[in-house]
This record gives sequence, structure tokens and C-alpha cells, in this order.
Amino acid sequence: TILFAYFASQAMGLTTTAAGALLFGAICALSSTVVVTRVLGDRGELSSLHGSILIGVLIIQDLALVPIISLLTALNSSSEGIFSALLMAALKAVVLIGLVVFGATQLVPRFLGKAAATGSRELFQLAVMSICLITAVLSNYLGMSVELGAFLAGIMVSESIYGYQALADIHPMKDL
Repeated sequence: TILFAYFASQAMGLTTTAAGALLFGAICALSSTVVVTRVLGDRGELSSLHGSILIGVLIIQDLALVPIISLLTALNSSSEGIFSALLMAALKAVVLIGLVVFGATQLVPRFLGKAAATGSRELFQLAVMSICLITAVLSNYLGMSVELGAFLAGIMVSESIYGYQALADIHPMKDL
């Protein structure tokens, strides 16, 4: 889908750069996790077999944003250094995804478990916000956006066994 939309956008003159065409292709390819989970939730199908498969696919699609975003900045570099810029962007994306996967499977559940075991709602909220801040700063350090880091932190927290508790505790602060 990305390749088809990439070539279609260039053929129709919708974009003038390779980065713009890649971004257009990525936007066309990625479905909205929020929309799909809301529909599955409304139907009561989140815990069904097809709901679990869809959620897994959506998470992979969300993680695919990391290399796409890193490649977009590399595609805007000069033509002489494009190969090294693409290689460096891919390396940074792999490192960030590796850290997120390790964090989501090893660090975040333990960290949130210790915070939840204290019984302090404020400490648990502070732990969730700390994860978001640390991941955002790490993302920025690797040359990605702070917003991408916060997004990845949200994925890590939501995939832990404390995801629903985090959502319930953080939800009142949404408007703030």
C-alpha cells in the first residue's frame, strides 16, 4: 500500500519530493488504532480471536511509524549523503524499537508493578508519567520527535497488565 500510494502520489503530482510521497504512502497504509479499537470495544469483540489479531496488527502498524518517521528526515538530506543518512536513520529506528520492545516486556511491567504495589495512586501516576517523559527524552536524544517518544511510551504502558489502571488514573488529567 505504501509503494502504491508513493508512486500514485508522484504520478498525480500530489507531492514533489520523495519524502512527501513516502509520507503520503504511510498515511494511506496505516489504519487508525483508535477507530478500530473503539469499534471492537463497542461490539464487545476486543477479547475475541479476531479482535486480538487486529490489535496485534495495529500495534505492529503503529511501531512501523518509527522507521518511517526516521526515514522521512533522511530523505530530505542532500543527495550526496542520502545513503549514509538512510542507514543512520534505520539504525536509530532499530535501536529505538529495540529499546521499546525491551522496555515493554521487561522494564515497564516491573516498574509499574512496584508502583502499584505501594497502593499509592499518586505514585502510580508519577510512574506512568515518568515512563512517558523518559521515553520522550530518549526519542529526542536519538533524533526523533518528543511526540513519537510519548506515543511509544503510551504503547508500552497500555500493553502492560497495568494498562487499564493507567488509563483510569490518567484519564482525569486528559483535559488538563
